[in-house]
Amino acid sequence: MIWVASYPRSGNTWLRFLLSAYLLGEARDSRAVEARIPNLHRGNIDKAWAHKPALGKTHLPWSERHPLHEETRGGIYLIRHPKDVLLSNFNYFKLQGEAVEDRAFVLDFIHHGGVGWWHDSMGGWEEHASSWIESASLPRLVIRYEEMKEKPHAALASVIRFLGIEPEPERIDRAVRDCELPRLRRIEAEERQARLSALFPGGFDRLEPGRFFFNEGGVGQGLAHLGDDLDELFDRRFGGSLHLLDAAEPLS
Repeated sequence: MIWVASYPRSGNTWLRFLLSAYLLGEARDSRAVEARIPNLHRGNIDKAWAHKPALGKTHLPWSERHPLHEETRGGIYLIRHPKDVLLSNFNYFKLQGEAVEDRAFVLDFIHHGGVGWWHDSMGGWEEHASSWIESASLPRLVIRYEEMKEKPHAALASVIRFLGIEPEPERIDRAVRDCELPRLRRIEAEERQARLSALFPGGFDRLEPGRFFFNEGGVGQGLAHLGDDLDELFDRRFGGSLHLLDAAEPLS
């Protein structure tokens, strides 16, 4: 098993779409992606063994307690700036119809060092990233989300090489074109209308119109629109852990 791992809302689903488009020849819909690279948290990870290489999605930190620890051969860790992670989670919870108060959500994220709802199982952003990046025994590739967005061809090629496959430029180009944000938004909209999607484990009834799972994919964002003091509070809390972003693979 090779895990596609990340803290929630760091680009994991986008990377799975890219990988599926390369390996299968087309990114048709989220259910096809889920079938090729199943989500550990959906209870169907056994489907991964039907494919070579066996790939699965996880949002858990890496440890000896991680499911299928003994069968794990490596990890592709996608890391994203925690401020953008915060804002993407903020959008996601709003999308799911959660009663989220803007300032309270940010302060809770700062207090817990990540999303409070998931802290017991995943820890904070720093602990999560450290568990994958600093493991001495796990072969891994670290990709920075911001780099993947700027250089998707190079990022996907690097991941394919990590899987032990020599990347084919034409297939890389086709996969990147298949998985551009406007197309993924169209797929999402069609699936929401048909009420057939692997993107929404909570169902469709509470989804907020006008919000998307595939949001803006923002980088370098700020928090001033949610409160004048929030950027300073955030930077003070996370400033000592941003060096983890430098562990990512340089992309040429």
